[in-house]
Order: sequence, then C-alpha cells, then structure tokens
Amino acid sequence: YGDLLAGQTVKTLTRQTDGSYRYRTHSQPAGLAKWFTSNEWIEEGAIRLAAGRVQALSFLKYREGGKPRRHSVSFDWLKKLARYGDGREEPLPAGAHDEGSVWFDLMLSPPPLDKTARALSINNGKRFIVYRYQALGLETLDTPLGRMQTLKVKRLVEPESGCGEARREDKACKPETDLSLWLAVQRGHVPVKIQMHERGQAAVLILNSMTGL
Repeated sequence: YGDLLAGQTVKTLTRQTDGSYRYRTHSQPAGLAKWFTSNEWIEEGAIRLAAGRVQALSFLKYREGGKPRRHSVSFDWLKKLARYGDGREEPLPAGAHDEGSVWFDLMLSPPPLDKTARALSINNGKRFIVYRYQALGLETLDTPLGRMQTLKVKRLVEPESGCGEARREDKACKPETDLSLWLAVQRGHVPVKIQMHERGQAAVLILNSMTGL
C-alpha cells in the first residue's frame, strides 16, 4: 500500500468429491501494518463448472478482529434467485459472480484481445454491482516467479451498476474504477499482479508463489 508492505493473502482451491470446488482466501496484515491493525479478512465460497464456464454457488466474507463484519450470499440457479444471509432475496442475473468466483472465471475465460468489454454482475455479499472487464493487450512482466507474458485487463464500472443516487454515500457502493490485473498467459491466466487506487494511494498485490497449477 503505497511504498509499504501491508499484508499477505493466501488463496486455496480444493476439488470436492461431487466435482465442485471450494475456495478460501485469508488476508492478514504484515510488515508495518501490524502496528496499526490486527484485522484479518476471510472469504469462503463454492463454484462449479457448467458448460465450460465457472458458476458461483455461494460466497461468505467476514472479518476477524475489530468490529465484526459478515456478509453472505448463495446462488439458486434453478430458481434464479440470490439469497442473502440476512434473509433477503433478489433475481439472479445471468452469468452472475461473487467477489471470489470472478477471479476463477477470468482465468478460465479471459476477455478477448479484440478489446471487447465483457459485463459481469458481481455480488459482494450485500448487492450486485455491474463491472466491465476489458483486455488492453499483452505485456511482459517481471514477477517473483520469473518473466512472464501477461494479459493486462482493466476493470470498469457500469454507469447503471446499482450504485445510484440513493446509495452514493454507501462506501460499499463505491468500487474502485481503475483496478487493473495482469493474467499470466502460459500459467492458466492466474493473476500475477493486481493494482488499484484507494484514497489517493496505489495498492498493489503481487503473486509470490503458487502450487498445484
């Protein structure tokens, strides 16, 4: 975050006996950030493959330490409903994802090089926000895993993304509009770099190691 090491994230993906997959993401502070916070964020979810695409099944995000926060959503594709942990339901958009499943979908089906933007409805455990993902081209990137050819992808927010006038003060409805990610072309399009701007500072996630891919 800026010039400081702020944290470490470990993401795991495990295949289940029924052919679906479960993923878990654990983020915790590191370096000087430990002096300012002990909060740890955890995401858990389930996905499956359907007609060659990743399909989200459930998503849970919560915080350990500090003020408790917990949001969850499940996807009922048969009835086309999104069901939230607080009891709410709403229509399930076609091809919708959550904040965890979308990364696996981008790995399996990255945006085309013709710069055609792909719109996806992404759920953060509380609501859907519509993003467009657009490939900007190929870039050679030096990473901790070596020099790689990557596909640079830009994430944009649709003007009508569910974050309208009535929600303009809702921080959860202010997604970063300039998030970019670099997908390793010859390593299953795994994200090796993610960059965003937050509160005037550049936050960068760099992949340091991976196994099983």
